[in-house]
Amino acid sequence: MRIKDPLGSLRDFWVDLYPTYQASSIGALKRRLFAILGDSLVGSILGQRETTFNLREAMDNRKIFLASLSKGVLGEHISNVFGGLLVSKIQLTALARAAQATEDLVPFYFYVDEFQNFTNESFKEILSESSKYKLYLTVAHQFASQLPTVIRDAIIGNVGTWFVFNSSHKDGRAIAGELSDQITADDIVKLSRFCTFTRMGTADNTFTMSTVLPPEPTEAHTKPHEIIEASRAKYCRTKPEESITEQEADDGFTF
Repeated sequence: MRIKDPLGSLRDFWVDLYPTYQASSIGALKRRLFAILGDSLVGSILGQRETTFNLREAMDNRKIFLASLSKGVLGEHISNVFGGLLVSKIQLTALARAAQATEDLVPFYFYVDEFQNFTNESFKEILSESSKYKLYLTVAHQFASQLPTVIRDAIIGNVGTWFVFNSSHKDGRAIAGELSDQITADDIVKLSRFCTFTRMGTADNTFTMSTVLPPEPTEAHTKPHEIIEASRAKYCRTKPEESITEQEADDGFTF
């Protein structure tokens, strides 16, 4: 494998810095790495020599990328690792579009469920800069205290339009301060189903609103298995053919 390293920084790391590392430090890193790669599913995915999909292509060509990170299937630790990797990859892919003129960028909508499991402090950069690259975020979680304070503050500070449904009294107290002075936490708690306090821009432009029910499913919504199989046929590889063996992994990581 040939790697381009025009500045020589990669070579300097392996030639000058790497030999100074303590064997104990390397061992700890290796144990953590193989605790993840030792799982057959994870090893088969992360151990591929080449990827079959391109997130940049998905962003620029209006494709849909779905990642199921069920803790019941993957386990909590691996689910969080995969989620963190995907969040970072999408962030870097969006930042790589900086060379394009803003008017030429295709909007990309990024939805994260159980957001608290995949976020870290670096996510505040996505929240503050994503709109410049037409990356639009929808994040979902149960209550505000699940999030680190720095992330919670970044969300509140970067939201211009608010749709506030009924919530717990604790979350209501945190949200009420962002709305009109006439709205209290009790008002938010008592909101009826499908009703919101809506803020457009500044707090003095807050009003009540009722939302509409979602549309009935169409025929396309009733064929999930066909869609999944078509995706697998295009992007998946058989495990025996493409997965890296344990011996190959040992050969590849020479500590």
